[in-house]
Amino acid sequence: MKAALSAAFAIFLATSPALAGATEDCASNDIEKRLSGCTELIDEGKLGGQDMAFAYINRGDALFAKNDYYQAIDDFGKAIEHYPKDAKPYNNRAYAYLTLQRPKDGLPDAEKAVELEPENAAAWDTLGTIYVWLRQKDKAIEALKKANALDPEHKLGSELLAKLGAS
Repeated sequence: MKAALSAAFAIFLATSPALAGATEDCASNDIEKRLSGCTELIDEGKLGGQDMAFAYINRGDALFAKNDYYQAIDDFGKAIEHYPKDAKPYNNRAYAYLTLQRPKDGLPDAEKAVELEPENAAAWDTLGTIYVWLRQKDKAIEALKKANALDPEHKLGSELLAKLGAS
């Protein structure tokens, strides 16, 4: 659930020197820096659209890493409000629901993620895993095979496929 510095965010960084440190921290691999930097950017309220979504996604990822799943779900939802065309917050929220053992709540988000980005192996893996939890074996196999086909080096979902007898 790691986010990269987007081109739009890099432009924002270049045009807003006062928030440059917060912007860099928001894109940091360090969880605490990411939390503080993204929170500062969000609280500043000067971002819009895709940039605000980026800040919420990155903060949500950091919250998830700290096992604060409910707050992460909230941030992913806010990211979706700011930029609903991005598959990542849908997939991340679906995975957070799955982590909380609430696959039914995550299913619509997982479906939306693969609809928005059908070549995203992680989204297909999340969807397949949700189908496993929901005991929808045929759909799980189809989604997990799609994930593996899109990312053959990592073999997403391979263990689940083996458990389903479809490896």
